[in-house]
Formats: sequence, C-alpha cells, structure tokens
Amino acid sequence: VTFEQVIGSKADAAIYDPTTSTASILARAKGISTAVNNPTITSATFAYADIAGEQTIFTLSPAAGQVWNVFYMEFDIDALTQNAMLRIDKRIDGATFRTLSEYTILSGSEAHFVSEHFAVDNTSQLRVIIERFAAEGAARSVPYRVYYHRLV
Repeated sequence: VTFEQVIGSKADAAIYDPTTSTASILARAKGISTAVNNPTITSATFAYADIAGEQTIFTLSPAAGQVWNVFYMEFDIDALTQNAMLRIDKRIDGATFRTLSEYTILSGSEAHFVSEHFAVDNTSQLRVIIERFAAEGAARSVPYRVYYHRLV
C-alpha cells in the first residue's frame, strides 16, 4: 500500500465517490467538506386537517447505506389559531419511536425554528409530529423546510 493510496492526491479528491469504501482520506475529507458547504434543502407544505390530536408533518428515511445529519428545520406557523406541540421522534430499533425533542407552539407566532443535530440512517427514521389540543375551525397550511447533510 502506498502513501498516495491511503492519503490520496489532488486528482483522487476531485473524483470522490462517497459510496466507495476504498476512498482515500483526502477523498473522504473532500466529500465531507462538500456536504457541509452544500446542504440538501427539502421543502413542502403540510395540510393540517381541522381535528384535534396528532398529525405527522413528515418522516425522513435515507436510502440504505446513507447517513444524514439533519441540522435545521423551520416551520411557518402563521396560519395556526390554536396552541400546539411540535415533537421530533426517532425510530430506534426498527419499530419503536422515541421522543427526542418537544416544542410548544403558541398561536399568533409567525415561525418556529429547530436548530439541533439528528443523525438518521435507513434504520432510524426521523418523524416530526404536530399535536394540537383543540380544532382550528378550518384546515391550515404549514409550510416547512428541512436542512441536512449526507454524511455517508
């Protein structure tokens, strides 16, 4: 094994493929740097039904072999007229979800931001749930955005 095979070269870093387990240290560092500086941003609008109780806003589940670092989420909650609870759950054993964080959302707020780090792979889905304690009187739209890096 040569020094260049382990550490890598400028050319090796330029053709980094994160799915290759034999990538050099330099190639892997280049891949991590690219991921950190270029996060993936997913956005959508959740249709919040006019019922009390829990509703799943979204579930994140990377493809097999991938690991994501979810580091920031934002929710436009301006349309809500009732207080609610935002909960972030993670599947821990292939079936069971455990609560990682809970946030109280007060009516009249314009936005809610979550700035925490959650490592997620294809066996540990991340689920975001909103629970309201009274009906809104009408369905509401809750736009959201999720920022993450693919680590592997």
